[in-house]
This record gives sequence, structure tokens and C-alpha cells, in this order.
Amino acid sequence: MTAIPTVLASYAHNEALAEKWLKVNGIESTAARVTEQLPCLPFNRHGIERFAYNGSLIAWRERMLLSYRFHAGSPATRLAIAELDDKWNVRHKKPLVIDAGGGSYEDCTLFCRGSELWASWVQSTWPKSPPQSVVRCGEVVETKETWTVPKAITPLVGKNDWSAMEKNWIPMGDSFIYQQTPKQVVHQLEGNEIKASWECPFPHWPWGVVKGGTSPVPFKGNLLSFAHSTLDNEPGQWRRRYYMLAVVREPVPPFKVVGMSKRPVCRGSELGSLTQTERAGCSHFKGLVVFPLGCVAMADGWLVSVGVNDSEVAILKVTEEDLKL
Repeated sequence: MTAIPTVLASYAHNEALAEKWLKVNGIESTAARVTEQLPCLPFNRHGIERFAYNGSLIAWRERMLLSYRFHAGSPATRLAIAELDDKWNVRHKKPLVIDAGGGSYEDCTLFCRGSELWASWVQSTWPKSPPQSVVRCGEVVETKETWTVPKAITPLVGKNDWSAMEKNWIPMGDSFIYQQTPKQVVHQLEGNEIKASWECPFPHWPWGVVKGGTSPVPFKGNLLSFAHSTLDNEPGQWRRRYYMLAVVREPVPPFKVVGMSKRPVCRGSELGSLTQTERAGCSHFKGLVVFPLGCVAMADGWLVSVGVNDSEVAILKVTEEDLKL
């Protein structure tokens, strides 16, 4: 018991030294903007709702679609889907309307199930405290004014019953990567029930617990996805920094991990694209965040849509070299 105060005191001492060093040297950020760490498409964030974030990009039936979450005058968030043209302008946007009991609709991932467009999202009780959440999914149907999910499925997996906070599942056709660390767990669904499950080891990653990510895409006979991890050891206002990494898996059960980034593809930054005025007006801004949710394969690499600092969407261009495998 006596060792705990000593450890905490050393943490506080080192944190104070770090903050002093940053201030003396005039350093506002220990990482460049996410959009400067990797090439970024000229996506106009002003074409969607103000301060929208956590976008999921998908190429579907020769259309480029982007889902995202946004605040509409309350702490809870809603979802929408925008269609982008070949110059990455927003052609049009429509709300994603889901009649599934209300709450906060968060972190929608678009994916394909056969030829159908599906969505997976987190539905939470936020801003109630402590919040609980479940993961839901369903086919997405377009109408003249909206996108809708006529039948929302709540998989009977883990604690996906409002008794905890389930989130960060990765959709993969009729399956979900339910967990990545400390061991990988994949569930195949039939309706809302588990049809089959597979477990296998997951490699050690020095930058924290690996969570969530993009729906996998083919890569050299395997599957490639981008995930995030976090470490809660930063000085200053935001203690949790996010890191993005690439994960390569075999294309058949148990989807064994055969490759992983040796160091982060990119990392969250205190800085973003918001002006000082915009940042002052964004009550939900949170620094150090990079949150990948969508991936589209291109001839020379991949387009990865990420949320930045809970306040904007960016579409990054990633090459094979950037994977750092």
C-alpha cells in the first residue's frame, strides 16, 4: 500500500516537468495535425453538419458515401450520410433515421453484406451517468428525404443488453470482430444470435489496447483494416492520446493476425483544422483523437476516413509504405 503514493507522486512530478518544458519551449503540440502526418483529400468539412465527426467512408454501387455523427443542440448525437462526388464535394446529405428506441446514436460504420448496404452503430444512454450502450446493425435503405434502417438488430453478444458499454465492434459481412486484445474474438451472426465463434492470439502493441476500426478490405490475399489504440499518459488537459495502426488478417476463420504496424500510422494531435473561433464554439472538442471508421481501397493505396478531435472528419490517403508493417 505504501508504494502507491510514491508512484503517483513521481507521475505528478514528471508531468509538471513536462508541462513546464512545453511551455518554456513554446510547444503547443507534441504531434503535427493528423492531416499533416498523412496526405489528406480536399474534403470540405463545411459541406456537412457543423463539427460533425467520426466519418465512415464506403464505395457502394459506384457511389462514394460517408456516414458521420453530429450534435444537434444537445449532448446526444445523431447520424447522417452524405454522398461525395469525384472531386470530394458533398453532392447531397440526408439524415440516417433509425427508429430503435432513441438515445444517442454514435459512431456509425457503413459496410457491405453481400450486395446490400448495412450500418453498424453504437446506441447509448448518454448524457445519463453512468452511460450504457449497445451495438446495433441493420440494412440501410434510401428514400427521397432520408436513409433508414427498417429493421434494427441487437446481437445477443457479451453484455449487449444495456448492462454495460458495448462498443468498438468491427463489422465484417455477417460477422463482427468483437474483441482484439488481449485475444481476438470473432462472432458470426445468424439474425441476432451467435452462429459460430473463433478465438486466436493478438500480437502485443506497445501503444495501448487495440480497439475498433474499419471494416476489412482485401489485401494481397488477406484482409486489411485500420484500428485505434489509446494511452492515458499525456500531460495537460487531455490525458488520452489515440494511435492509428494497420492490422492484416487471414481471410478465413479464425482470421489470424499475420501482420501489424510496427509503429503508429498516425497519432492524435492537440491541433486540428478548426479555427480558434470555431474551437471556442465547439463544446465537445477533445484533443489527441484520431478515430478510423472507414476504408476504401484505391489503385495506389487506401482512403481512410477518420474522426479528428471529436469535431471534424478527415479522409487520409495511406500507401503501403505508410502501413509500417
